Amino acid sequence: MQQKATEYACFDSCVSYAEKGISLLPPDKWSHEREVSLELFSLIVEAYFSIADIDKMKVYGDEVLQQSKLTELEKVRVHSCNISLVGGIMNKPREALDMSISVLRKLGCKFPRNKLLQARLALSSLAATKLPTEKDIADLPIMDDETRKACMEIMVSYSDCIPSLILTIFVSYF
Repeated sequence: MQQKATEYACFDSCVSYAEKGISLLPPDKWSHEREVSLELFSLIVEAYFSIADIDKMKVYGDEVLQQSKLTELEKVRVHSCNISLVGGIMNKPREALDMSISVLRKLGCKFPRNKLLQARLALSSLAATKLPTEKDIADLPIMDDETRKACMEIMVSYSDCIPSLILTIFVSYF
């Protein structure tokens, strides 16, 4: 219990510092202080998600997502929180999957459009996958492509929803 309280206090402090930083930004922050604004807004979205203040998370997240001059890559941290919110807290795995695929497509990943085909390909891919050993993982080169890192972050955000989605798909066929 004490550990949870400590974690909450850390995120609460993070929110306080980020709010203070945001309050110091100029009105034209997205034009003149783009990088600082993006960092502070992304940070506060993650912190509010972590302390389950969903309304405030959405307010700050929506502001980031509305910035047309930001790339999808720059918006990934907010998308990741939104996917985790929808798939985890709201328990809507199909909606979270749709969100994930939409973001991944915007980042350049390609997927079949047919949802049944998507599910079949994903399940057959999982079944055929041989898990790598620790040595295999240690021998991999460090990923330095920012877009691929962002795609991985989106897929990890959705990964908690996979058991619910598989159950939902399975039940819908019987």
